[in-house]
Amino acid sequence: MASASESRLFLDVPSEDVMYKKADLALRDTAIKSFAGLTIGGLFSLLYKRRRWPLVLGMGVGLGMGVANFQHSLKQPLPRLYETGSSESTKAEDST
Repeated sequence: MASASESRLFLDVPSEDVMYKKADLALRDTAIKSFAGLTIGGLFSLLYKRRRWPLVLGMGVGLGMGVANFQHSLKQPLPRLYETGSSESTKAEDST
């Protein structure tokens, strides 16, 4: 069981805030990877007589990588943030 002084060291971070931040990062990451895949697919499309399948393949790979990164970030535990207050005040309260 955690003592009272140990529980004061950590801030309570709402899990909704963490999830919103992870989802925002995942959307940005997926968009960037999809655009990069579409660009690389476009370059390969020029090599294969302007076929459409390199574009679709590149975009699909980008989407897949973005979704995989999002799933990996969801499996990580929620962070525990340390309090940024002065340590002298907690030491004074612990001694009394």
